[in-house]
Amino acid sequence: MAKISDSSPRTGEPASGLAGGSQLGKRYEHPTGLELLVTKAGTGSLGVGAEVLTLKESKPLPSSD
Repeated sequence: MAKISDSSPRTGEPASGLAGGSQLGKRYEHPTGLELLVTKAGTGSLGVGAEVLTLKESKPLPSSD
């Protein structure tokens, strides 16, 4: 997040270290319990402050016998 008084030019590119991207339809989580569902993929990583959110692993579905 940029401060209002920040006069640096905006390039529209992710900051260094935050260019991992986000995948459409995937859930990302933070240890505090925050969970996000991506509805539009992008080149930037999702994060809280400088901490990048991790991809949430899918749970296996029970077998249908």
